[in-house]
Amino acid sequence: MNFERLSSNIIAVIGEVLKNQTLCNYIGWNGDNPSTQNVAPSVIAPKGSGERVSPYPFDVTFKEDVRTQLHIYYPKLVFKNNGHAGMAVILFDIVVHKDIWLVMDDGKKIIRPYQIAQLILETFKDKNVEGLGEIHFMEAEHTVVNENFEGFRIVATTTEF
Repeated sequence: MNFERLSSNIIAVIGEVLKNQTLCNYIGWNGDNPSTQNVAPSVIAPKGSGERVSPYPFDVTFKEDVRTQLHIYYPKLVFKNNGHAGMAVILFDIVVHKDIWLVMDDGKKIIRPYQIAQLILETFKDKNVEGLGEIHFMEAEHTVVNENFEGFRIVATTTEF
């Protein structure tokens, strides 16, 4: 992967996330029935007025608000050929306040971070992200962030063209 494209690749991934309206609703709406809401993607996007999707890790000292956040970033890179990163790993950190982990949607109890994870996988299934290629999901794990927030981390790699 050309090092110069790192920023544009993460921005492209975030752009794909923001195209999924149901995913935006689950991230941007704290109450029940998120799938029936209409949270504007521009509001939760980076630099949006209610920013909840970020291209950097979650701040573990953040405790002020009940909310969901999605952080998409490279945790580390391995270089080869002096200017290219080898197989890049992308993390999707779904971080949810404990008060809103369980949600009612369409009359069913749903665990919000697991639903968000499913929506992320659906968003990228059989899809090539422009300039990046295919995203391959490798594993996921529960993460404890602080006393108010816990999350679900999805680890992915890419197949670049």
